[in-house]
Amino acid sequence: VVAFQSGTTLSGEDGSFERTLLVDCYYALSLFVIGGIDIGTPQSGPTWAVVSLWVAYFAAPILAVSTVLDLFLRMFTRQRWRLKRLRNHVIIDGGDELTRSYLRHLRQIDPSRQVVVLQGVGFSDTSHEQLRRSFGALTWEGDLIDDFTFDQLRVKHAAKVLLFSNYNLKNYETAKAMLDRRPELAGKIIMNVDRLRFMRSMSSSRIAEAVTVFNGYQSAAESLVTTLAVPHVRQNGSKVGVVIAGFGRFGQSVLESLQNALPDEIAAVAVIEHDAERRVMVTREQFSISTNFELKILQGDMTHPGVWEDLDGFWDRNRHDTLFVFATNREEDNLRSALWLRRHNPKAWIFARTSRYSSFAQEVAEDNDIIVLGISQLIERSFPQSWIDCSIEDTADLIPKNG
Repeated sequence: VVAFQSGTTLSGEDGSFERTLLVDCYYALSLFVIGGIDIGTPQSGPTWAVVSLWVAYFAAPILAVSTVLDLFLRMFTRQRWRLKRLRNHVIIDGGDELTRSYLRHLRQIDPSRQVVVLQGVGFSDTSHEQLRRSFGALTWEGDLIDDFTFDQLRVKHAAKVLLFSNYNLKNYETAKAMLDRRPELAGKIIMNVDRLRFMRSMSSSRIAEAVTVFNGYQSAAESLVTTLAVPHVRQNGSKVGVVIAGFGRFGQSVLESLQNALPDEIAAVAVIEHDAERRVMVTREQFSISTNFELKILQGDMTHPGVWEDLDGFWDRNRHDTLFVFATNREEDNLRSALWLRRHNPKAWIFARTSRYSSFAQEVAEDNDIIVLGISQLIERSFPQSWIDCSIEDTADLIPKNG
């Protein structure tokens, strides 16, 4: 700007307008953009001003390009530098709600722990940015089976490796590849298998015996029963009836947890499901349903009034000593049915499942004296301390190996 204002002339000027300070400022700014306005080259004026302009003509675009390149290089090298320094860190394979539940819990206890989240190709930039900003996690697109990713993430120095992918067979394959390379990782790998039957079928395999295997629905059911249902039943002091509406993975796990925690306090159990007979048969393949209580199988949808009339012939739904668990994956039906039941039974213990935390559902639940919790909330409550505090060994896990 000083050189422009010192009386230099430019080859592109035709004398049709007057050069003012504002015009010269605009000319100066245009030099920082390659391919900017064509104002011509310096022609005459003080020698120092002409030389200064020539320097600025080349230096300004070079500076602009180098600044942009420096920004990208710093972002890239910062990630690489942080990766090279990884030690005693946590690696999570998978970026869904289970990962976020774990990270929320981890950050409450250990805000500074280094975390790397692996996400498959195709995850959006927004997902990567959310994990970075919300939890301070590094993100990486790759696969732990791959030697390059294994080395880059310094898996051998990790405190925990959490396989939270939704692909069950891939989790076993990843665990096998890691153990084949580094057998000492056996006590550090925690693997989620979301299919109970598959998890139990693989329980005798070498990989399942070497790592900690768990099922999210089973963990959620354990959390629900031990922290909420058991205290209520023991405070009540008498035998209770249990009605489980929805007998998928979560409902089956609730029954298993209840009969293990309350072997003598349950008088009767009713299962409501549109294909209840088949699901009960599947359940009996996996664990023995206790004979200490009477079991009633009600085939039908819980939204059908006839199902509840059939229930009344077995166990009066208006009895106060009843636990109602609405466990279907239709969270709207769970909440609506829980509210309907509360109007008929003002004192029963009623739980309705949602997928994740809902402040609206929580408000409705508090107003109507029912319990509404998301599966992700229950899982988050069930994480053993040793999974969060990486200085604690895995000897005190809440969830036993292989479920």
